[in-house]
Amino acid sequence: MVEDADMEGEPSRPITAVDSAVDSAAESVPEPRTQAGPPRLRERGETIGRYVVVDTIGQGGMGVVYAAWDPQLDRRIALKLVNFGPAWGTEGDTQRARLLREAQALARIEHPNVVKVHDVGVSDGQVFIAMEHVNGQSLREWLRADHRSVRDVLEVFVAAGHALATAHAMELIHRDFKPDNVLVGHAGEVKVVDFGLARDSRRDDRPRAREWAETEPVIARALERAASESQARTGAAREPSGPEAIGELDSGMDSSGANPDSGPNSFLVHPSNITMAGTVLGTPAYMAPEQHEHATVDARSDQYAFCVSLWEALYGKRPFSGRRSEVLARRKRKLQIRESSRGLRVPKQVRSVLLRGLSPRRSRRFHTMQDLLTELEASLGERRRRLVPTVALVGVTLIAAVVVWSVFARGEDQPCAAPVEQLAGVWDDAVRADVAAAIAASELTYAPDSWARISTGLDSYAERWLAAEVTACEATHLRHEHDATWLEGRRACLEARRRELAGLTTQLGRGDARTVEHATRAVSSLTPIDACERDQSPELMPEPADRSRRLRVVRALDQLAAARASFGSGQLEDGLRRARAVLELARELDWAPLEAEALFEIGRHRADVELNLEAELETLHQAAIAALRGGHEQLAARSWSRLTRGLVRAGQLDQAHSWLGYADELAKALALAHGEDLALAADLLHARAQLHFAKQDFAGAEVHARERLARLREFYGEDSPHVADALNNLGVAVYMQYRKDEAVAAYRGALAILERVHGPEHPSVATMHNNIGVVSTDRHAYADALVHYWRAVEIRERVYPPDHALVLQSLVNLANVHLFSGDPVAGVAIGLEIVLRRDAALELPQAPASAAVVAERRVRLVPDLLRLARLFAAAGEHRNALGVFTQALSLLDEVPGTSLPPGFEPPPAGQAWPPHLDGCRADVLLGIEDASRALGRAHDADQAHARRGGIPVQQPAYLRRCLDEHNRWAAANPL
Repeated sequence: MVEDADMEGEPSRPITAVDSAVDSAAESVPEPRTQAGPPRLRERGETIGRYVVVDTIGQGGMGVVYAAWDPQLDRRIALKLVNFGPAWGTEGDTQRARLLREAQALARIEHPNVVKVHDVGVSDGQVFIAMEHVNGQSLREWLRADHRSVRDVLEVFVAAGHALATAHAMELIHRDFKPDNVLVGHAGEVKVVDFGLARDSRRDDRPRAREWAETEPVIARALERAASESQARTGAAREPSGPEAIGELDSGMDSSGANPDSGPNSFLVHPSNITMAGTVLGTPAYMAPEQHEHATVDARSDQYAFCVSLWEALYGKRPFSGRRSEVLARRKRKLQIRESSRGLRVPKQVRSVLLRGLSPRRSRRFHTMQDLLTELEASLGERRRRLVPTVALVGVTLIAAVVVWSVFARGEDQPCAAPVEQLAGVWDDAVRADVAAAIAASELTYAPDSWARISTGLDSYAERWLAAEVTACEATHLRHEHDATWLEGRRACLEARRRELAGLTTQLGRGDARTVEHATRAVSSLTPIDACERDQSPELMPEPADRSRRLRVVRALDQLAAARASFGSGQLEDGLRRARAVLELARELDWAPLEAEALFEIGRHRADVELNLEAELETLHQAAIAALRGGHEQLAARSWSRLTRGLVRAGQLDQAHSWLGYADELAKALALAHGEDLALAADLLHARAQLHFAKQDFAGAEVHARERLARLREFYGEDSPHVADALNNLGVAVYMQYRKDEAVAAYRGALAILERVHGPEHPSVATMHNNIGVVSTDRHAYADALVHYWRAVEIRERVYPPDHALVLQSLVNLANVHLFSGDPVAGVAIGLEIVLRRDAALELPQAPASAAVVAERRVRLVPDLLRLARLFAAAGEHRNALGVFTQALSLLDEVPGTSLPPGFEPPPAGQAWPPHLDGCRADVLLGIEDASRALGRAHDADQAHARRGGIPVQQPAYLRRCLDEHNRWAAANPL
């Protein structure tokens, strides 16, 4: 949900089109309370002053711009005519003064990119300004008219920026820079217009007339005479002298406070600050935060508006949304930038410049407009030197000195400052608050501890990302160790890391229990920033050259990052849905690398969701083909590696060996070209270890497991859940070689990592306690096994409901330890608790159901009843044992499908048996036989023995047989 977001449509228009200039609060000049109707349009041939109207160029709420002819100088001009009728009252006098000040401000600037003012005056109560005529269109219209390249856009904006820089050097501030106030001529000339809000930025704000009175008295007297004559000719109204006129003129005021030279034309010689009390001047969408706050503006406020305009031109939308001024201002202060998939592929250097110019704090923006332009010109691949007026020469020299100083001082405004703005909406204060609230809302017992680890991990990741951006910038622009191509590649890798971080923080904001459970692992599993230090990054997906298609591909990559975040947070169904949506888009775009990425994500999770291993293998095979077709060799190798592991699970070991060979060869070629890819190498070693394990070559599996562990430690660092996984797999490999002490040592190493990553109360820690308990039981270290099993129970019971499968698993392990260790009495209570909890979890039908349906569900209690009965028997409670054994047998007999077919012959070795529970039946009958004999019931014992002899299964049974058999039968007969 987006608060107060603009509800903007996506109309079909050129890719560089910018938003409409119309906003609910976008007018630079406030509307009067009452309107007397729009001003009358002048007809062709009418005169305004000495000028003859030729045509209407544009019309707005405040007035009209005409194409006109100057008969005296025989030239075409643009004539701006603004009507302030009676409805404006004294406010109209202020606005006349403002427009006259615009003319004065423009007339002071001599620059090829500032529209030239020829004349100013008042005609029939309307102020007119005669200006240079530019045969062209506004910058907004120019952007909409065609597909503009980044270079085209930057060249126009740099030209306009030089106009602002020159104005700033003359201590003038525009205060309303936007695309509508820039004209682009048909011959390519660029002109900044509408300096109507311009003001003198000098601290004492003294009128120029006062300066002339001090330095050039002859000129001052002449100007005063001209002003008096002009006032006499026009009979114009006086400037309001009440609270609306806040610019104080401390010379020329008589003792009564009246200004004898007030009147609209007097502003030609007295350009004081003219505004209305409580009014913020400028267009809200382009205003700097300080303008929203009614604070003093300076040249950096123009710099902010310039960056908003350029962002809009490049990305297709302004950086901040919000129709209400207070919402817009808040988002600017928090730097809540809305990203857009429209627009151009903007170079990272240009984006960095814009984000610095959009800093809420003025001190973090560029010192001057010229500094900003220098960076933009560098991104164009050339340092164009522009002549500036002589009056600005000293200012430019000072600017150059400031730039040099900032480079060597490495202060707050250094050229390679950390681009904190790029993490806005990814990991900033607002996102942090959202994630913290979401995790707290889960109400999980370990949520507070998880949040502390999550926030620390994300802070650290963000800091490393920012440091890498700065290092890359300095290596290129300050130390000159690399060229622009290298920098582009490095920043492309860092952008992939930023996208991964954005996908994760968005997922964490959902805050459901499953996401919170996986959150610490997901944070610790973020691809290390250091991985971008490779000179080349073959793991990056190739992007299309066509701009329009590339933009859609980049947008799809954002969606794929969200899918990966869902997978990493345990939301497998959601991740699969998202990945399939990306696959459809990839095929629509006909971009094979993106298709391969989507297929790979689908393939590696499909079997977990759909329980369809064949479909997973086919999907991974398609991913590899698409990757090779699209030149994405690294992903092809990863797909083949994952395919190998799937083939191992399917028992197709020869095919697994072949595909792993292809993956190895491709990985070797990539390593020769780009250096070893540690993550890919670790993945291939994992596949090879599993292949050796399936062949029961446990020594070979151990070799590859150790090599994988070393690669993962180098890639992720020691404290990573991936390293813990590798230690766990190594423990299994050595355990299968009967080196149980080494297995426990590996498991303990994994446990230590998981406790550091997740905290001691996290469910994943319980899993490792459980694994240590299993091996300790096998080593007959029962006391150690009990410690770890009880720890697993404690953690899981705090997290899960009493009948959760993982809680029951830990209780089962505890009961078994008591059975094996010769302490069955302590295990009886646990065994009984297991039966009661499992029975409660069966979810028997509420509506009347057939006896067969009820029996099919209750038969799932048999393994637990068998365990409980054995505990009773070992404790010498034979009567209780017989009762439980008999109950288990009745449950088995009520479900005919649990028996093997009559006359069944065991299949040849290596062939699968049909799913059945006759092994459980044989175990239960053996228990009935033993308990009956212990109670002196020989007849019952003989009957059980005879029936057991007719079951075609191994006699006697291994202890886990009933549980394993039941699991196979339940999988073939789901509820």
